[in-house]
Amino acid sequence: MIRTKEYQDFSWKLHTDAGHRPIVGQFELTYACGLKCAHCYTDCYNTPEDRRREMATSEAITVIDKIVDGGCFWLCLTGGDPLAHRDFKTIYSYAKSRGLILTIFTTGTSMTPEMADFLVASPPFNIETTIHGVTAGVYEAVTQRPGSFDRFMRGIRLILDRGLPLKLKTVAMRQNMHELPAIRAFVEELGLQPQMSTAIHARLNGDVTPGDYRLSVEEIAGLNHPSGEDSSADDRGCKSCSSGDELEAFLRPADPTNKLFRCGIGYDSFWVNPSGRMCLCVTIRKPSYDLLHGTLQEGFEQLSRGLRELTFQGDSECTTCTLWDRCVKCPGKALLETGSLEGDIDHFCQVTHRMAAVDGVPYPTGMSSWQDVYEAKRTRRIARVQRASAPYDSSFQPLPVVEPSLSSASSSCSSAGT
Repeated sequence: MIRTKEYQDFSWKLHTDAGHRPIVGQFELTYACGLKCAHCYTDCYNTPEDRRREMATSEAITVIDKIVDGGCFWLCLTGGDPLAHRDFKTIYSYAKSRGLILTIFTTGTSMTPEMADFLVASPPFNIETTIHGVTAGVYEAVTQRPGSFDRFMRGIRLILDRGLPLKLKTVAMRQNMHELPAIRAFVEELGLQPQMSTAIHARLNGDVTPGDYRLSVEEIAGLNHPSGEDSSADDRGCKSCSSGDELEAFLRPADPTNKLFRCGIGYDSFWVNPSGRMCLCVTIRKPSYDLLHGTLQEGFEQLSRGLRELTFQGDSECTTCTLWDRCVKCPGKALLETGSLEGDIDHFCQVTHRMAAVDGVPYPTGMSSWQDVYEAKRTRRIARVQRASAPYDSSFQPLPVVEPSLSSASSSCSSAGT
């Protein structure tokens, strides 16, 4: 008799036994997307010029082979909007035939009856999309595309009517703040679990405009989150599409003191962009590795070598902060917003200390409140900046650019498409 195993137990065992092996990946098939979401971190590459640099379908198939041969189990097809890729069905079918557990991140606006029927015949593990509002005015204030709300509602109905698995997420921002209760009610009426995040970070090219749409600290504190839940945990950027809070805790370093990376980077996950460049963090795109002409294992080993052992080089307040495991600020977000892996993002610092107060976390001895703790840190940060013309080395990178070894490149050139 074949033994059955609960998926959660199966997933937990694979992750905890991974031992620094790349078993979870995200593959950005294309940066193409029919929306222009105000907060989107990849929209800066949704241009004709950038799309011309994307791999041919045959090359994307080669990358799928590299991913499978390297031992990956879970793969999230994302973008942009992966459904906007002209050969999405071909790539998806091939990835499924290779045995990968697939998740699709899509806007939902590109879902058609034909695509939905195609997915019914070979369902993904999950389809995830973002609901920005429940009225056209609010939804399209975020997407900046007239008519997109109707296409979104039609898309999620196509998914649900066919019994496909769906997860609806929301990024809380200034444009949809007043509609958040209605969004939650709508999602619950569909029989789904609402998932909300307040974390918005800069675009991949360093454009900090998305930060203009963040909610204020008090607005975030006023949202109705379960006690102890970080309102922005889903946007850490280091969580895999199959992980959860317990796994995230498992991946953290046992002793975070002075550690630069306090997440699971270099443990079991990776990203591949539309040009076939591999990296280990959704927000840190350099260094990268040419997966098309190398191997997944070599790229993972070269990129992660020594990464988890890196320490802060400056006197950042983060090194001694007792709330580090509640904060969504990370080296990747800091790099995009400040130009430094060690840079400070005051908004995230304020939110973390305010939420600690909301959740009743005891504040340090000698302080009268978490607000006092935050103010003391802010004062020291300002003084540090005033003492030095450059508080951090903004050119600091964890590793040099890495490329495939000659043996890996020569063995893969013959299989790469053109």
